[in-house]
Amino acid sequence: MIKIKTFVSGILSNNTYLIFNDRSIDKKEGVIIDPTGCFASARQYIIENNIELKAVMLTHGHFDHVIDVPKWQRLGIRVFAHKQELFNLNSDRTILMLKSLNLPPITIDEELSEKNYVFEGITIDVLHTPGHTKGSCCFVVGNNVFSGDTLFFNSFGRTDFPDGDFNQMKCSLKKLFTFSEQDYNVFPGHEDFSSLNYERTHNPILMYF
Repeated sequence: MIKIKTFVSGILSNNTYLIFNDRSIDKKEGVIIDPTGCFASARQYIIENNIELKAVMLTHGHFDHVIDVPKWQRLGIRVFAHKQELFNLNSDRTILMLKSLNLPPITIDEELSEKNYVFEGITIDVLHTPGHTKGSCCFVVGNNVFSGDTLFFNSFGRTDFPDGDFNQMKCSLKKLFTFSEQDYNVFPGHEDFSSLNYERTHNPILMYF
């Protein structure tokens, strides 16, 4: 069974997600999504619950979603992100913020593509959903969608960044709404949770379709 632990941090109410299985008391594996501002509490939770962290997965590379990444890399955890997110991971703002915290630049260990990634019983289906950024991705795990800054409760991500594109956002949300007829829990990069069925019928992006 997959379990989800949420850590909320910062004035932007960033959500960091730890996904883990509990196949047995002695053997648990986990993946962390968009780790930022919660390294100490997340690591303590991982240690206390005997979880072996397998990967860091990034929905995109904006600074407010990646600040803890170098700390996990120092522990040997591999980082997965779309190759087009190097633009954001290497931005002046991100580099300066990391430097102010005495942290090195972030490197991508494996470039994400649209396929299934399996980590010891945790299967993550990657959907490339550009719009907020060129390399934005959503992660489907069981009946859960981790949508980063692509889809929010009753809203969607900004597209006025240098690599944002509103037309791409429309296409990505159409793709997300139609990739399956089933309902899914939606875990966004900020603030409240939602469901895919709710957003299919209430999200303001619909007025632009």
